[in-house]
Amino acid sequence: MDTKTFINDSQVIEHIEAIKRSTEGKYFSDIADRAGNQYIDLVMEGGGVVGIALIGFIYGLEKAGLRFRHVAGTSAGAITALFLQSVGRSSEEKAEKLIPLVADMPLEKFQDGWAITRYLMKLALSNHRVFQILSAFGFFLYRLLTWRHGLHPGKAFHRWVTETLMKEGVRKWQDITRIADEPIDFVVTAREDDLPGAEFEWKPELKMIAIELNLSARVVFPDDVGLFHDNTPSRNPADFLRASMSVPLFFTPYKIKIQRTPAAVEAWQKHGVNANNIPDSAVFWDGGLVANFPISIFHRTSGRPLMPTFGVKLGVDKALSDVSGLSGLAVSGLKAMRADSEQEFIRKHPDYKNIVTTIPTHDTHWLNFAMQDEEKLKLFRSGVEAAKQFLAGFSWEEYKHLRESLAQSIK
Repeated sequence: MDTKTFINDSQVIEHIEAIKRSTEGKYFSDIADRAGNQYIDLVMEGGGVVGIALIGFIYGLEKAGLRFRHVAGTSAGAITALFLQSVGRSSEEKAEKLIPLVADMPLEKFQDGWAITRYLMKLALSNHRVFQILSAFGFFLYRLLTWRHGLHPGKAFHRWVTETLMKEGVRKWQDITRIADEPIDFVVTAREDDLPGAEFEWKPELKMIAIELNLSARVVFPDDVGLFHDNTPSRNPADFLRASMSVPLFFTPYKIKIQRTPAAVEAWQKHGVNANNIPDSAVFWDGGLVANFPISIFHRTSGRPLMPTFGVKLGVDKALSDVSGLSGLAVSGLKAMRADSEQEFIRKHPDYKNIVTTIPTHDTHWLNFAMQDEEKLKLFRSGVEAAKQFLAGFSWEEYKHLRESLAQSIK
């Protein structure tokens, strides 16, 4: 789809005009550059193929003059975070570059298993009980025959990410670091009257979440690369993203051979694993099973922040689950496990509701790899509208005062 299809849509234009009116002269951060761009951190929830809604949200934030320092995400959120840090300098507007990357992802080609599996997936998404039974039977037969533990190898997705990043000049992790670390001209505090001449350390970070199955534990890339490799800068970023995107049973678990260096042995021992029991490969599943929305990753509790960490979720927040059948019970149990860490964070940080918003994704299924163009545009509009509503309701001064009071209450 052409980028202009999205940004020239009449509803999108109306939302952007409203954003510009409501945010003119408004502060969202104490960190800005000489061009007037204000900087924030951003955490994005996973949500399968509905990630185009995240691009709409980013587009809305950028039109309000916001730019991004740290970014993090899981699954679809990790895709957006990776590309956001890869397509240009932090001071640039990048959403328009992201639109064609995400909107034109060859979703159906990512289903690189047997043709019958693509057919069965379409039947399963139709929500007809007979088709669901057929799909389940087809899946277990497929698994019995292949023992790949997933419908699709995921090689097409990994290849597409690698090739897309190469077009942006990114072949290794060090290329992303180089782009992100490029100095911003005259980074100063947005409120120079409050903090004249204050210095700000510019060290952007990108984090992607996955699960390592040998350890049954959450891992954060690139922080935990030491479990299998001792040279993070040389790694292909597509490896980390493929690990974060390993939707259970849909994609096969992603494996990376472990290099038994002293650093790797030490990393496994820190997780309680004896040096003699270290496996040959690290095995990864989608991080969304335990941390689909890793909002805590950049959050600090120490007093008044220099910039906020905004979080964006996908879908209707807190829809009730159908627990009338066995499959419903299983799905509800998985949702509970995934939400537990987030709920614990909310209990400890009541400022959560001030910095997090949810983008409605309507009736689009997160595994709809046959999504039509109109659905993509609808999701993009929804993301822009969510940005409009969130920005209009956010008060930086009130949030800073809240954080100060929370910090004092902890002492």
